[in-house]
Amino acid sequence: MAKVVLADFNVLLVFFRTGQGWGQAELADAAGIPASLLNDYERGRKTLTRNRLEHLADVMGIPTERIDESLACLAANRSAAAGAGQEPDGPGATRRRVEAVAIRAGRLMTDFARSVLTLMTIEGEALVARQRAERQMARLRKRTPSERLFLVGEGRHFRNWALAESAALESVAKAPNHPDEALDWARLAVRIAVLVPGEEVWRRRLEGWALHFQANAERACNVLPAAGLSLARARKLWKAGEGGDPGRLLNEVWLPWIEANLLLAQREFAEALRKIDEALDLDPGERRGQILLSKSNILWRLDDPEQSTAVLLEAEALIDARREPRLAFGVRFNLLVDLCDLGRAAEARPRLGAVREIAEGLGEPLDLTRLELPRFRGHHAPFLGEEEFTMPRSRPPYPPEFRRQMIELVRAGRDPGHLAKEFEPSAQAIRNWVKQADVDEGRREDDLTSAEHEELRRLRRENRQLREEREILAKAAAWFARETGSVPPKGSNS
Repeated sequence: MAKVVLADFNVLLVFFRTGQGWGQAELADAAGIPASLLNDYERGRKTLTRNRLEHLADVMGIPTERIDESLACLAANRSAAAGAGQEPDGPGATRRRVEAVAIRAGRLMTDFARSVLTLMTIEGEALVARQRAERQMARLRKRTPSERLFLVGEGRHFRNWALAESAALESVAKAPNHPDEALDWARLAVRIAVLVPGEEVWRRRLEGWALHFQANAERACNVLPAAGLSLARARKLWKAGEGGDPGRLLNEVWLPWIEANLLLAQREFAEALRKIDEALDLDPGERRGQILLSKSNILWRLDDPEQSTAVLLEAEALIDARREPRLAFGVRFNLLVDLCDLGRAAEARPRLGAVREIAEGLGEPLDLTRLELPRFRGHHAPFLGEEEFTMPRSRPPYPPEFRRQMIELVRAGRDPGHLAKEFEPSAQAIRNWVKQADVDEGRREDDLTSAEHEELRRLRRENRQLREEREILAKAAAWFARETGSVPPKGSNS
């Protein structure tokens, strides 16, 4: 029997599930395992054993002997590909190797067998490529943006589609709190896509896919005109590369999701909702939680907190907080906001501790700041009444660190109006903070610095105090003069 490579069982699971028309969530439910675990098996993050694969195959109605037959096909193709000495130049090279194996093995001559071998080969190579890309990403994260671009330009081993994919997804992760970093990663993804070896149609497809993420990062930076231009170019390249990705290495679900978020920023809410539903229709279950989070944001902007809450509750059940803490925080925090807005404080109260724990694990000061918003104040003390969970009538000044975070977000491209909706201080207050910081740092000279304002306030206080003291002395002198007779009383004729 052919030697089985550890990832082969993972590859076979993807092949069997997609070939039988099962969705990830559907199969996980039927097999009695979490959908996140099934996703980990298919992405190669967890080891899939022979026994577990046989169980999943049995659930799908696939006989055990089909596993051995498929393993033999995969081993035959791997043997034929051995000795190539380098990674394939994209899907076209993989397709040619598949045909060579099919010709040599008579039992693989049917169209069905050829499609089986193609899928298994592409999935196996994709798994290996993504694992290698993760190792490369670990190196690139330690570099500056300019150093990353230099490494990609000089090192051929950095020019692969899986690394472009990883950089693009890193951009998505950075967008909420670090939009400027998100743009750096998206631009790196585009640069890699341009340099990837292989057929021109494949490069166009990959570049079009990566450019969508650049548009998303520009949207996060609030550079909406540039985002619109990038998206238009991305669509053109994506269409020009049609047929260049027969193995569907690139996840198309991201494209309508990115468009929906840009439409939301452009206040095209109805069209944004249509696009997000398109993403949900395309998604087999892998990104459903993230897409639902975006849908809830659209519904919230449409002033529909009831429906937004229902969508978030569905998303919450799909997300493993240990594996995707950033996404889990977004869903659970938004759920807290919706519940508070709906006056359902009793439901929100038990949730805040878990959300805070996730935020502390992420280590982002901005996330912890979100949990200190006025609507959540008093929630941490036990046995508080319902009324103590609502917005106070008056509030203390925002702390300096909070103001600094708002200033940095605006300078990174975030819109003050959007930040006002998310963090509660008015848009004008945020603009005032930015203006004052610009003056203090010498970026503008049309106002007093904070130190000068403070000095002016001090002088005004002293001036007011001196006026009060002078008035007191004047009144005392007048009283003393009347009492001693040195000043004639009013009405006197003398």
